[in-house]
Amino acid sequence: LPGASAMLLALVISGLSTEKFVFEGFLPTKKNERIRELEKVKGESRTLIFYESPHRIVESLEAMLFVLGDRKASLSRELTKKFEETIRAKISEIIEIASTRELKGEMVVVIEGYVKEEEDIDIKEMLTNLILDGMTKKDAIKLVVEKTGLPKNSVYSESLKL
Repeated sequence: LPGASAMLLALVISGLSTEKFVFEGFLPTKKNERIRELEKVKGESRTLIFYESPHRIVESLEAMLFVLGDRKASLSRELTKKFEETIRAKISEIIEIASTRELKGEMVVVIEGYVKEEEDIDIKEMLTNLILDGMTKKDAIKLVVEKTGLPKNSVYSESLKL
């Protein structure tokens, strides 16, 4: 493909969000520096894109797993060539695959951005407490929707189970 960029092609075929992304290039070769660089992007909500060489791919993926956690990712190699390949899985699964094979060619790693984990919200408990405090079911549903940002129909469905 004329003018094709391995980074953009890998992003598109990764199956991860293409809405916002950040290209980090190659990680440092030294382990401690690599960890420090990954720490800088740990809380980044945009999709992360890295280049890596075949002889360091497993080490880098292990560092990514250690710092970023077991996120969704893809490993693409030899893009636009005859032996093009993309592996889509969690980082830990990609490590298993990459460590059992001799991978060659240019590598692009695409990693899901940081997703803030929502605290488990017990909707039924919230509704019950509000109703016991004298609120109508309708007003309790409205307040729970406002406080949690959850869809009204899912809060309403939970209220039917009370």
